[in-house]
Amino acid sequence: MEKRRHHRLRSILFPGHAFFVLIYLHFSAAGIDETSTAPGFFIVRNTINVNDLSFESMTNTIKIKWTVDTSGASGALLDVGVFCNTGGYPLFVMGAPDTVKLNTNLEDSIDLKLGDRLLFDTTYYISLLLRNRGGGWSIFADSARGILQIPPFTSQAVRYGAGFPTAYANNKTIKISIDPATFPKEEIDDNRIVRWKPPASPSGFIPVSAGFEFFSKYQSTPLSIGVKYNTLPYGYSHAHVRIYRFKNGEWFLDRRPFLCDSSQRYVSVLTGDISYPFIAMIDTQPPGVSVFSHPENAVMNGKAVADTFMITDNISNVRWRFSYAKAGDSFDAASGDSGMLENTFGNIVTVIQGSFVSAAQGVRAVLVTSDGVNDVIRNVSRKVIRNIGGSDVVSLDTMKWIPLSVTANLDNPQVRCALKIFNSDGQWKYDNTKFRLFRWVAESGRAGGKAHYIEYADSCDSLFSFIPGRLFWIKTRQSVVIDFGNGITPELTKPSVVTLHARSWTDFALPFNFNIKVGDILDSTKAYGQAIEGLRFCVWSCDSTKHYLCKEFYTPQLGVIGLKDLSKIMTAKQNDGRGAGYCVFNNSDADVNLSIPPLPAAMSKYKGAIPKETAFDVNPTIKITSRTLSGIVLNDIYCVCKHGNAGNRYFPAAPSLGGGVNVRVCDESMRQYGHVIAGMGEAPAEGVACNLAFNNNSNNAEVIQVNVSGLGHLRSELYNPVNGTFFSAAQGMSDGWSIDAAAGTTVYYQLLAGEDAFIKKAEFEKKPSMAALVGVYPDLAKQSVRIRFSLQMGQVSVRVAIFDLTGRKLWDASHHSREGINEIEWNGISLGKRPAASGAYILRMLVYDVKGDLSAVFEKKLTLLL
Repeated sequence: MEKRRHHRLRSILFPGHAFFVLIYLHFSAAGIDETSTAPGFFIVRNTINVNDLSFESMTNTIKIKWTVDTSGASGALLDVGVFCNTGGYPLFVMGAPDTVKLNTNLEDSIDLKLGDRLLFDTTYYISLLLRNRGGGWSIFADSARGILQIPPFTSQAVRYGAGFPTAYANNKTIKISIDPATFPKEEIDDNRIVRWKPPASPSGFIPVSAGFEFFSKYQSTPLSIGVKYNTLPYGYSHAHVRIYRFKNGEWFLDRRPFLCDSSQRYVSVLTGDISYPFIAMIDTQPPGVSVFSHPENAVMNGKAVADTFMITDNISNVRWRFSYAKAGDSFDAASGDSGMLENTFGNIVTVIQGSFVSAAQGVRAVLVTSDGVNDVIRNVSRKVIRNIGGSDVVSLDTMKWIPLSVTANLDNPQVRCALKIFNSDGQWKYDNTKFRLFRWVAESGRAGGKAHYIEYADSCDSLFSFIPGRLFWIKTRQSVVIDFGNGITPELTKPSVVTLHARSWTDFALPFNFNIKVGDILDSTKAYGQAIEGLRFCVWSCDSTKHYLCKEFYTPQLGVIGLKDLSKIMTAKQNDGRGAGYCVFNNSDADVNLSIPPLPAAMSKYKGAIPKETAFDVNPTIKITSRTLSGIVLNDIYCVCKHGNAGNRYFPAAPSLGGGVNVRVCDESMRQYGHVIAGMGEAPAEGVACNLAFNNNSNNAEVIQVNVSGLGHLRSELYNPVNGTFFSAAQGMSDGWSIDAAAGTTVYYQLLAGEDAFIKKAEFEKKPSMAALVGVYPDLAKQSVRIRFSLQMGQVSVRVAIFDLTGRKLWDASHHSREGINEIEWNGISLGKRPAASGAYILRMLVYDVKGDLSAVFEKKLTLLL
């Protein structure tokens, strides 16, 4: 019974340590003296009395003093074990004691050296146990206990070097590490870390650790000095934390190699200079920069330019770098200067060499100041005066449309001054027999939402001022050279803005005389809060005949890899020195301010080779290219074959210059567009049918050569709806298909693309797609008549009428139809709302094309039995 009671007690109270307790209780119950001997155990009574607990700050040790009553110990050798806790007194023996005093005296003491395990500002609970040498430890006793409060950190001894690669201080918030590869072998440094408080609240800083310094200050082999930072204020991260030092009343950033361990919240520097205090802080105050020169003023071409700056900050070692270059170039390491302040303020003088001051582009210059966290950029780029050689001189060919733009703020931007070469007897007169000047105008709120090219007139003179970014088109009867005269290069400290009106095209030119990447323009536009998702860029491209057409440049919506590359370069000038022109479509319902930054392609973040335009995304994409027999390149058409999409999405056609020849893709109502994303379904037998319109608005007949690419494994055929014939690519000419277009006409074809099954199915279904009155079929169940007919491409509506033999109209109806088989039903009710009588009648059908012109008439005699 007694054993069972003790076993139950040890299981409840002391799981894991019950064996010792059970033996002790068993001995006590048996009346054996605690100094008695049992096999393997010598248990003594705990007669220790703790007299004093103290903390020695110089050595960072806990000193414990006690007395012990040895009566009844029979002269045995007694040891004292020190058990130390920070969460309360230990209840039972857990492992070995923190330290042991062998052969204690009646009055004795010991120094408990916790090393870098010592925790400051912490309560320690000390318990002493007694044992007979070779026996077990006594139980805990109240008289053998004590509490000691360790004060907040003021200093702590540290040892690092051979055999001691890492030392900690202040509750492991300070970490000193050595590199065994560089630290002298066999060398050990004994030093002390001392708490340090700044003499005043650091201006512009948020301290995130306690300050400290080394007691012994000297130049050391480089040490990694780490500081554990506190919880950071809202809005800041580890990227904002740095280690700062204090010297001669001024703060400076320790700029030596810096590391941040965000998982353990340590920041550290590698330094051999331990002469000055360390502290981790967040610098919230960027450097102040004042410019004493006047960068807003234009400077003379080729003349050196000096600037004076004053820099102030809350640290004494701010770094600065001054860089300059021609506006179209990147900053070269040799073109500039740099330095570091030695105080919290200082003046610097910089000079831009005259060879970089360019009248063609302007001069780019920036001063960048950095306090290690905050960078401040002062753009002191200069406008440059163009007073030698004029502005944007361009040579014009006879009777060719040429893009015209300027990259300078002209002294005289009006047409009458800029184009004074066309003055007659020194007087301005717009004479369209000598030249013609046009500009694309898309005004917000314009009647009908239309936008088009307008020709110059005195009444709209203000719309034709030559300012950077505007694009004009000019054609001259004779070859001339235009010199726009003196001007000043555009401002390089802010972007130029072009307003893109909703659902409209806008012509523009680069306002700066250097190349810019399309990605930087879109980034700048987005940064100003403008929507860029609906923007589509085209470029005015010149072919070998010097004819300009608008080609896709950046149209990511089509899914063509080459048309969604942000690293594509928009050029300011063509190879012949003429201005380059662009046209952008804003597909959104709101105006967009396109922001063109003064950032040259040489400084762009978008790098890499431009993908080929023939590379497509997952969807097969047909690219249709055309040219006239005389060599004039026509606009491209993209037909994207999208799987699993039943509907079609059409893209507006880009502007073209006046008359001439162009190619368009048509919807089911034969309305003309520029491109289409066409649904081709999921089944293998599916494909797409693109209706194509070849418009010849010239006064001469043209032969148009058509080619397709990007088909991949798909087949393609061209269908002629006039004669119902099909042409495969192999049956066409070497350049593809050849199409005849008479002057002033539109010729319709259909491009079929798909798997073999789709092509064969289309060939079968399109056999009856000539315009015809197929037949009349009575429906006795409904007492009605079904009239079936077919239309060819380009025919969109019919008007059907029934007459009696005397010519009196009995019934008529109109029907908007599509290519192929269609049907109209007549319920047998006459115009007088009476049932028609059985008998002989005449059915007449009139067919109309997309222009509303009558294209065919059909008549048929029929007998009705109603």
